Amino acid sequence: MNFYTLTFKQRVITALLSIVVLIIALNIVLSLFIDIKTTKNSFINEKYSKIKHFNLNNPKNKDIIFIGSSKTFFHISTNLFKEKNIDIYNMGISGVFFTDYPTLVDAVLDAKPKRVVISLGIERLYSELFISKYPSIEEISIYYGINKGKFIQSLYRWLINRNTFLVHSEPIFLRIKTLYSKFEIEKDFKKFKSKKSINYSTLAKCKVFDIKRTNSKHAMLKCSNGDGVLVGHYIKKLEYKSPKPLNKESILYLKATIKMLQSHNIETTIIFEPQLKNNLKYNINDIYREFAGVDIIDLTNFPIQEKFWADNKHLNYKGREIYSDYLSTLFMPIGDNNNK
Repeated sequence: MNFYTLTFKQRVITALLSIVVLIIALNIVLSLFIDIKTTKNSFINEKYSKIKHFNLNNPKNKDIIFIGSSKTFFHISTNLFKEKNIDIYNMGISGVFFTDYPTLVDAVLDAKPKRVVISLGIERLYSELFISKYPSIEEISIYYGINKGKFIQSLYRWLINRNTFLVHSEPIFLRIKTLYSKFEIEKDFKKFKSKKSINYSTLAKCKVFDIKRTNSKHAMLKCSNGDGVLVGHYIKKLEYKSPKPLNKESILYLKATIKMLQSHNIETTIIFEPQLKNNLKYNINDIYREFAGVDIIDLTNFPIQEKFWADNKHLNYKGREIYSDYLSTLFMPIGDNNNK
């Protein structure tokens, strides 16, 4: 009986050790894979991969670095700015919130850009302060000065994220889903299925290295210069609720992010991103007072037709050109602007 019990315990211990070894091996393989997939001309749509891509692409002394979420990623055309003699980098990343921005800001400080443009939806300043999915030490320290409860939550997430597999489980699932969906036949997506019939690099006006089908209505393109582009058009009815008063914690968090740039004498601009059929009620003067001395551009109601939107939140490749062209005129050097 004792022999059987000992054997059972040994089996349990062996099984647990095997799981630990498997997790460690899986993390090592994933880390190597991420490192290999992130080069000067390719990246994974995740903030640490994007930071590495930025560092590999001559980041010093850019005119502008755009920091933001998927709207920045899909709305900014690097090559269009280049045509206007404005050297930029698109540090937009799908799936991040402005609570992830301190990590991105910290990554660009040594590059000493002339200006950093921080983009976010204006509703974020009226919403509860989110906890970053993948917080950095910099972000954790900001939570500490604002809300001790959120500090503990962010510290817990930081510890959990030491497991590379957990960090990338969602992107892995989406990639598998994308590969599986290639075998499905959907009528609405026929015009995007054939790479031969569409030159995506010409369509996006950048060198496309990855094409991913996000659903039956859209294709997502990734460009070697750091841009993202959406192809397709599908608008759903969407109701916006009037926001509550400005959320003090969100305001403090954004102020702390801006302070990082100001302490390095980097010009900073906040852009409130366009929204489709916006009916948010807010007083921009309240925000001006909170961020006195900061350059703010409110484009929440930027006039752009519905046909230039890929979905309710993002512009398609045509809308991207219209938006980037407008922004380029705002940031064009004074001399060039006068000659236009």
